[in-house]
Amino acid sequence: MPKLQGLNVLVVDDSEITRIMLVNLLEQEGAITTTAETGEVALNCVKEIQFDVILMDLYMPVCDGIEATKRIRALGISCPIIAVTSATESELKTLTEVGFNFVSYKPVELEKVIKIITMFV
Repeated sequence: MPKLQGLNVLVVDDSEITRIMLVNLLEQEGAITTTAETGEVALNCVKEIQFDVILMDLYMPVCDGIEATKRIRALGISCPIIAVTSATESELKTLTEVGFNFVSYKPVELEKVIKIITMFV
């Protein structure tokens, strides 16, 4: 049985290549995916769909991942949000303060992403 069977996952990244790669991985493991290319689009998605987990890039135009996460948490949404980023160690404290649950570093290691998701759901 796929490891993520039936999980509803939002993938937020301004890189189309990253979105495609993550969606392919997640769907192979049974997840249902939705994508957003900016934090603003992600905010619209979470208002309409209940997600089991969100994979959020940090550095995006319009509304970055930190601002989007703050706004998602302000809506009372508590699902796990995993930063998918190349952030530095000094930035990590800020990430937990704004509401991220975990950090996965780029370049994305697919098996690690699955392991992280299964820790939270």
